[in-house]
Amino acid sequence: MTHRPTTRRAARYEPRDSKGGTANDSLDVVVDEAMERFVRVLVRRGASQRAIQRAFRRAWLHVPRDAAEDSRRASRELIDVGHVLTLWFGDPFYVDARGNPLPLPLRGPAPSLSSIIQHVDPSLDITQVLKCLIRADAVRRTGSRYSPRSRAVAFRGTGAPLHARNLRALLGMLRTLEHNLAPKDKVAPWFEYVAENPRFPVSAREPYDVGLREDAMTFLRNQDSRMLSHQRKTKPGEPTVRMGVGVFRFEEEVLPESTAMHRTKRARSRSNRKKGRRRGR
Repeated sequence: MTHRPTTRRAARYEPRDSKGGTANDSLDVVVDEAMERFVRVLVRRGASQRAIQRAFRRAWLHVPRDAAEDSRRASRELIDVGHVLTLWFGDPFYVDARGNPLPLPLRGPAPSLSSIIQHVDPSLDITQVLKCLIRADAVRRTGSRYSPRSRAVAFRGTGAPLHARNLRALLGMLRTLEHNLAPKDKVAPWFEYVAENPRFPVSAREPYDVGLREDAMTFLRNQDSRMLSHQRKTKPGEPTVRMGVGVFRFEEEVLPESTAMHRTKRARSRSNRKKGRRRGR
């Protein structure tokens, strides 16, 4: 396991709306923050302004025209849909004697699905949340009641909610990376470790993924319950913050040998041209 060391303080980013308040819900503000933080990561790695601009233009040209889908028309980023399931599984008011989540009607007094949604965020649209949960295969309907199929929401295939979730996840990761650049004696580091193997056999990916999912989901359910336990202890008027823990696995692209050799030769050619220009000065 590896952990990125802390080095120096990162600039604090506090996006503001036109009235001077923090504008956390604006898509443009989120995009601005994500871009600024990502560019700072690249600059600290040694990327030049010209290289970043060239890479951005090239990346923009490769974006499919229909990539935006209906994201811009989404009335709200349903980033708290997962917390509906957290309460459904974790609040004693919504479980039976065995601790299993109760089948709930959509509307009506508690216990109902609408009462959970209102508890999570009164501004959420009940119909929209239900549609998202059903589309994510997290909830099923039985007669006039609804039951959860899983404690987790898999946003894959949900369209706008998935894209909103991806942007939030990326921004959260960038915030953690920059936070951990601050000196150790100034701020406590946020947990950010990576387990990485440089010679992992391709044939073992599938069985590894099965085991990873089981282990990670157990870990995340435990963290979800711990956060809910702390939430219940919140004192009236006490400041709160959005807290999250994420687990993901990654791998580098496996290139055919011919492609890898071509890229290596091209990189060497660029390097030789640069050396030639420097000698000619």
